[in-house]
Amino acid sequence: MALGVKKMFTKYNHDKMTKKKNKYIVIHWVGAASSAADNGKYFQSGDRGASAHYFVDDKDIIQCVSEGNAAWAVGSRGLLDQGSPYAENGGKYFGKCTNHNSISIEMCCRKNSKGQLYITQATLEKTAKLVQGIQKRQGIDNQHVIRHFDV
Repeated sequence: MALGVKKMFTKYNHDKMTKKKNKYIVIHWVGAASSAADNGKYFQSGDRGASAHYFVDDKDIIQCVSEGNAAWAVGSRGLLDQGSPYAENGGKYFGKCTNHNSISIEMCCRKNSKGQLYITQATLEKTAKLVQGIQKRQGIDNQHVIRHFDV
């Protein structure tokens, strides 16, 4: 499967870096029904206070931040700060995995007839291929491919 990554770099919400050493790949889900291209346009169009390196859907992989720069994707405890009952299951990489040593991939969601969000098999497969390519380029092993929840 040829990935055909489309570059839609944003000038907002990332840290320009030199000699960034990526140790982790963090998998996220967008949390709203959307496409990779729509997310690319959204993050290109202004200051959003967040970003990701890649957005993946059934059709496209959109890159918004260079792998050599830090996206703003894993810098907060989120649910852990809010007393979530799930807190004891997540966050074990907090402080270890940071924006400055990781690559973030957002999987785009669809909504079913009941209004529930889901990720298609095609998006999962495309994400897996992207992860494998990044692992090979960056020398990242499987144990360092984690969920956003783990950070």
